[in-house]
Amino acid sequence: MKRVSLSFMTLYLCNMAFTTGALHLCLLGAWVSVLTFRRPLMSILSKKYHLVDQFSIDQNDPKLVALPRGVATELVLLAALMPLASYS
Repeated sequence: MKRVSLSFMTLYLCNMAFTTGALHLCLLGAWVSVLTFRRPLMSILSKKYHLVDQFSIDQNDPKLVALPRGVATELVLLAALMPLASYS
């Protein structure tokens, strides 16, 4: 259920034009945690790692970051494939 709800949250986020750095890093951490069990799917993620610098993020002072369509496309592809990969 965690993977399916993570997929839905990711799809919801991809509809937006902006995200915050803290939210993006939290989402990235959740996906990396899930993908440790499905390592071939890690190849989908490349642009997502370069969106924000993890050392410049202050969770107490969130800043909006534009969500490029390339990053959103990677997230949508991952969210669509994860329910299929979970049941194999």
